Formats: sequence, C-alpha cells, structure tokens
Amino acid sequence: MAVLEYMMNTDAVSSKGKQLEDLGVQLQNLQKSCDATIETLAAQGMLGRVKDKMASVYEAVQPSMTKQMDRIDALGMAVQKSAANTAAMADNVANSLTNA
Repeated sequence: MAVLEYMMNTDAVSSKGKQLEDLGVQLQNLQKSCDATIETLAAQGMLGRVKDKMASVYEAVQPSMTKQMDRIDALGMAVQKSAANTAAMADNVANSLTNA
C-alpha cells in the first residue's frame, strides 16, 4: 500500500510541476508579446499616439497576470507539500522494505 501511495504522490508532484512550468511559460510569452509590441510602436514613432491604449491593454491584462501568479504560487506550495509527503512516503517504503 505504501508503495502505491508513494507512486501516486510522485505522479501528483510531477503533474503539478508541469502545470507550474506551463504557467510560467505562458506568463513569459505574454510579457514578451507586450514588450515586442511596445518596441514595434516605439520604432514606428507611434508610441505617443497609442500610449493610452497600451495602458488600457496592461490594465486589462493585469487581472489575468495576477490570477496566473496566484495559481503559480498555489501550485508551488502544493508541489512543496507534495514533495515533503513524497519524501516521508519514501522513508516509509524504505522502512517497510527493510523490515520485510
């Protein structure tokens, strides 16, 4: 039973780690897209004309970015907790095998 529980917990940690990695990539891509848009507009001399619109875009994107960061924090904490549980389970499995 301990071995199965350990394996399931290891899979959960791996899955949460993958979700965390995916969210990080999404946030990086969003930031790169915003930065590229600003650079393009600046190069075209249009940044002054669309400054207010860019501010609106950032305001619209901010709640999504905040939500994603909250999800990353929550996943990070879940991964840490699962990793600690996995370590404890590994000890239990090792003890079970040693005492068997």
